[in-house]
Amino acid sequence: MARNYRSKSPFVKGLLSAALLAGSFVFFIIAAWFGLIRGNVPADTKTQSYIVQSGDSLWSIASRFDSRDNTEAVEAWIERENGIGADIQPGMTIKVPVGGDR
Repeated sequence: MARNYRSKSPFVKGLLSAALLAGSFVFFIIAAWFGLIRGNVPADTKTQSYIVQSGDSLWSIASRFDSRDNTEAVEAWIERENGIGADIQPGMTIKVPVGGDR
């Protein structure tokens, strides 16, 4: 009699689902621990003042000071820390993150 491996019992299906969910959770925790999941600039980031130049955009400034290859997070950090939007003007002094692992 041939065994049909496709029709697993509900218990086995539930066990496999739980194992997959637990494995995904563990991967996420490890990835976050090692900084593989991007999105945040560390709270203890050192800063410096930067004077906005003609032709600058938040994106160009963020990419210049991005040390983690995560320009979107740096741009959001600059907006949040300075209380500004994308409408920056030449001559403005803003706080930018410095340092990192580049």
